[in-house]
Amino acid sequence: MVDSPQIFAKQSWKKKKSKQKQTIYDKYLERCQGTGWNDDVEVPILVTCHGTDWNLALAIASTGFSALSNVDIGWHGSGVYFTTYAMYGLPFISHRVDPALLISFVTLGNVFPVTENHTQPDNLVGKRMNPGYTAHYVGVNADGFVPTSTSTNPLLYDEIVVSQEPQISPVYLIRLSSTNLMELYDTKSSPQN
Repeated sequence: MVDSPQIFAKQSWKKKKSKQKQTIYDKYLERCQGTGWNDDVEVPILVTCHGTDWNLALAIASTGFSALSNVDIGWHGSGVYFTTYAMYGLPFISHRVDPALLISFVTLGNVFPVTENHTQPDNLVGKRMNPGYTAHYVGVNADGFVPTSTSTNPLLYDEIVVSQEPQISPVYLIRLSSTNLMELYDTKSSPQN
């Protein structure tokens, strides 16, 4: 990955010297480098999953994500939510009658590593992106919580919040059977790439 701080590598979060934020940012870089095509680019492209129901997924594929941010204010800021771990997203759609995964290419641009837990006073629930940033990258455990310490609670999964629809390019739509959907997801197992 090419480092271009003038354009897409704003890192004002480093001023606070947070080891946890650095760990989450490193996890983001690791996910970017795991694809192979991000080695020589300024703005990496991630393959992500967005879980929803089939009819809404068809609408998104036809007209885009624009209205979605009105549906869920989100624990980690307002925007469209994704993960790079399909298995992590299954519990969020297991209650749907006709579940679907929308696989998309996402460019995050200026990434803000989120360590703020939604239960604490300094949380990002429903808030806009931090100024100057176009995405939030969140390291989470299997229950979707931000660990208070990455040394005692390892980051198993991620959540990605993007602020602008042009950052998203849907490529695949997968319809899932709601029967036995949760059997695919085992919270005791390690995440699979």
